[in-house]
Amino acid sequence: MSDSWAPIPGWEKLYEVSNAGRVRSLDRHCNRGFRGFGLVPGRLLKAIYREGYPSVNLRDGERVEQHGIHVLVASVFVPGRGEGLEVCHRNGDRRNPQASNLRWGTRQSNILDQIAHGTHAQSSKTHCPQRHPYTKANTYSPPSRPTARHCRACMRARHQGIDPSSVIVEEEIR
Repeated sequence: MSDSWAPIPGWEKLYEVSNAGRVRSLDRHCNRGFRGFGLVPGRLLKAIYREGYPSVNLRDGERVEQHGIHVLVASVFVPGRGEGLEVCHRNGDRRNPQASNLRWGTRQSNILDQIAHGTHAQSSKTHCPQRHPYTKANTYSPPSRPTARHCRACMRARHQGIDPSSVIVEEEIR
């Protein structure tokens, strides 16, 4: 697949992004310090990783801003951007900022994607903080928040005024 390059909104004369998730600076004339005013050749920017997402620092004189590459790619190559929508990764791999892997979605749909992909931090937990297992019999999900999980053993212990960490769940004994 050959890269398709387009200017980054707000940085049109300085940077471009490709549909493959690469960012490059453009040739520009600027003050090069003691070497005087001259041409600075464009180059591919190296991604830095912030919270697992590849990001780049975009610079214009004194202004420096860090942007997630996936957001830059989606804002240029993925149609359907709307108010309150965020970038979702189709395969759950946050290190893959290619346009074919991105879509716009709500916060709720993004969280449901994370749960389906197994990348959501809370959904991958197998035990509550008191080490009781999240089994079907020991897990309560309130109707108002069907993706939330509560430990039934801890709920019963708190209701009875007992320390939840002293409760032993039957599944643990077996």
